[in-house]
Amino acid sequence: MQTIDLGTISIGSEDVGAPHASHTPCPTCAAKRASAAREAMQESVQESVRETVTVGSVSSTAEPAGSGPALQHHPCPKTDNIYFEKCEDYKCHHMGDTPIDGQGRILDLTLRLVNVCPGKRVAVGITVSEVDTHGNESPCGMKTFTVAAHQHSCCTDIPVETIRFILPEDSGSGGTCGHRSHYVAKVSAQYIDFCSGMASR
Repeated sequence: MQTIDLGTISIGSEDVGAPHASHTPCPTCAAKRASAAREAMQESVQESVRETVTVGSVSSTAEPAGSGPALQHHPCPKTDNIYFEKCEDYKCHHMGDTPIDGQGRILDLTLRLVNVCPGKRVAVGITVSEVDTHGNESPCGMKTFTVAAHQHSCCTDIPVETIRFILPEDSGSGGTCGHRSHYVAKVSAQYIDFCSGMASR
């Protein structure tokens, strides 16, 4: 258990637990208090002069204009070799201008199947190749998928949209983004379903 002394508690104009003190200080005490107040005021003024000046998010002590060395920015040297001297733990090195290669391409293809008979599914195959400057083709991708049968009363056209091919630069001749690339897309389609009478032949 801990006991804490709350000191003198004032209730109205009476002090409980403390002797009555004179309300009028003596001249000596008044002079000391006035001198202490003046010293505190002088210290406050000096502290306000020395206080930190905040500009944006950078803080710096107030200094007269033109004092201190000016900041100088030097470009980093561009060299092929990088050396660290003894006790040197920081180095700025400029790598120069670097072209961006290997970005690749994305190819979205659409097509329309013409005169598709009702009630028959269609198998579709698409191949994409890149053609180099000599006319040689390099395969880049192949996709096969099934188009569902339609239930119209007669033959109709069926649109097929957004068949996506991802074409990285290393899939073909490897042309960079600064060169024109030549691709060839080929499509084949056939019915999956056929009449039951044809199967018996």
